[in-house]
Amino acid sequence: MPARLRDIKRALVAHGIMVREPSKGSHWVAFTDCASYRIPAHNALKEEISDTYIKGLCRAFKLDYTAFKREL
Repeated sequence: MPARLRDIKRALVAHGIMVREPSKGSHWVAFTDCASYRIPAHNALKEEISDTYIKGLCRAFKLDYTAFKREL
């Protein structure tokens, strides 16, 4: 089930992962010292992000997908 970017951002920050809004374009970037992941969000924080991207985020930052989904 998709989730809003604002909820994803809140959960990522709780895990110590920073989220930067785009200076131009529509792709937000979630990042740490070792990894980064681009998130397409044309409607900024109101955008609904699909499970495909949420699973990719979890893989990139080694988060448990089911536990992360419960936090949203």
